[in-house]
Amino acid sequence: MGDLATEFLGKEELGPNDRIKVESLQTYSGSGDNMNLRELETHIKEMRTLHEELLDDPDYQKDPDRIEGRLSQLLHQGLAACHIPAEAMDDMGFWRYLVMKHFWWLVVWRHHTVQSERYKQFKEGGKYIRYLDHKKHEVSVLARMYIRADLARDDNGSYELAWAGSDATDLWQSHLIPLKTAYTPVLVRAILRRQARQPLATLKLRECAKG
Repeated sequence: MGDLATEFLGKEELGPNDRIKVESLQTYSGSGDNMNLRELETHIKEMRTLHEELLDDPDYQKDPDRIEGRLSQLLHQGLAACHIPAEAMDDMGFWRYLVMKHFWWLVVWRHHTVQSERYKQFKEGGKYIRYLDHKKHEVSVLARMYIRADLARDDNGSYELAWAGSDATDLWQSHLIPLKTAYTPVLVRAILRRQARQPLATLKLRECAKG
């Protein structure tokens, strides 16, 4: 789907014909019934509504990472409601399909530059591919969001730690998701609570996450 993504560059939103092109390139593997993503589509509508609200909220509008954290709850709940098999969740093609079919708007928003040159970063330089290909799940937007919500969800089912604190991009991308820390959700949640209360300096955080 890389060539198709290149064709879509510059578009903030994909239209019906674009989505037909995405469908034409998808392939199926395995056995059993095709996945039903209807529940996810319902959650996507809620995500878009919440996204627009947060963009107008002074507590969120200057912190895209915190908005990502809030939206991650709905993504996680939507995928859980669809009962996606584990092998699909571990398939980079599945995440690429979701981005191209349902979440182009989100990825473009997440990686725009300053308002005066909006979306320039996503259009130029080829760097946009890393947001789509899922080769690094801490960089691939949707996979990162899903893992973020999964790790932050506590025993009571609350996702609030997914957006606790502020300016947490580096925390998630460098110190939590790509490290062995991610295999211990209890430790991740402890770090998130500590960071929300009083952020550690980068070196201290690195020691804590690796420890």
